[in-house]
Amino acid sequence: MGPATQNQLPRGKEADGIIGDFIMRNNLIEAVIAHSAHLQKANMTTNWEGVTPRCLYELALKGSNNDQITVFAPSMQKGPVSYVRVIDDGSNGNAVVATVVSAKMNKGLFKRHDYHLQDDWQGLYVITTLYNKSPNSIILETGDYITNLPPKT
Repeated sequence: MGPATQNQLPRGKEADGIIGDFIMRNNLIEAVIAHSAHLQKANMTTNWEGVTPRCLYELALKGSNNDQITVFAPSMQKGPVSYVRVIDDGSNGNAVVATVVSAKMNKGLFKRHDYHLQDDWQGLYVITTLYNKSPNSIILETGDYITNLPPKT
């Protein structure tokens, strides 16, 4: 997404998408996968030790202007990644955006998160692939991190 299409970003209470992010949209929902900005975080109030580029930053019903998610980080994804790219552009009814952290930049652990969206789906399908390319055992957190801000009192 570039400057000319910035108006296509989802809106709402937690809308944090910026120029360069990846918008995924079908007839029911819209989502934003953050791009590879060096120090990108969901927002300044997110309680997170580190940056979260290439994570899910927006998820809302299409056109609702009601994004309520701050960040969804599969398998605790944080820090620099190797790349994020469109694997399937959705022209066949299936869109896929992949986020990859190479083993070389991650102490031997390869990580890949594929965000899938098809027509008529009410949510994203996220597939995470982890591959230990080091000769040593790796212990890691495989849970997901999701947050939004607490309601104002």
